[in-house]
Amino acid sequence: MESLEIRRKPFGKDFPINFHRDFVFLNLQPTASMYHQLLIKAFEKAKQEIRTQADTPAAEHLSDFIQEDSRQPYGERSLRTRYNQAREGTPFDLRNYVVESLAHFLGYDNFEAFLKEHPQEKGRNRKISFYRKYSKGYIGLAMMGVFLVVVVLVMQYINQTRWMVWNEDHYIETKFDEKQLQDGVLKLYKEDRIQNFRKIQPDCNTTYRNPDGTARVWYGKNKAGQLEYFSSLGQHPETGKTLKELSKYMFDKYVCPDPNN
Repeated sequence: MESLEIRRKPFGKDFPINFHRDFVFLNLQPTASMYHQLLIKAFEKAKQEIRTQADTPAAEHLSDFIQEDSRQPYGERSLRTRYNQAREGTPFDLRNYVVESLAHFLGYDNFEAFLKEHPQEKGRNRKISFYRKYSKGYIGLAMMGVFLVVVVLVMQYINQTRWMVWNEDHYIETKFDEKQLQDGVLKLYKEDRIQNFRKIQPDCNTTYRNPDGTARVWYGKNKAGQLEYFSSLGQHPETGKTLKELSKYMFDKYVCPDPNN
């Protein structure tokens, strides 16, 4: 009640403080909820594109797109976490390049264009309350029936999608396997991963930088904590963590250490 009484006072010395407080509240809240809408719509489109209802492959699909679109990594685990927060209505923040790439993924020039076409919807809470209200009634049963029909249709077409798995030091094409998909082992087929992504063993003769200074070798730790090296940027096949560029420091220390030191 105190804050409402303060707003009724004429503009005076208290105006800058109250204005700043109300400005932050009114402007940050819509942005947070629009992140929810942006991420949910991006996951919906990703699932349609790769014909799956599972969150993990959809997150991997979005992570790869963000990497290609922004040239900056953003892991699928972070995307899945934010996606769950969006569905729960929990506030969170996203990096600017992630927001812009998700907008690009949905077909917009930028996030501002997405906002113009999707004005602030305070109905996010209404959506949640709607499901809570009707989840035990006939509408809930009807929605479940629709969901089952969709699942059946997805399973009919899922074998038409190409898949790949990691095989020792490279990816190979394979058939769909539901358990492998749930375990995060099965990946959506990508020609670039098949052709160019390899686990390698660099040595002192390895050229780990291009003439322009860009990386040629990337590294990451496996589940046992051991360093492994790869021929292309991406995610570690076992851990899912984004690989790092092999720096001169790492090359000198782990690949080609000075025997005199």
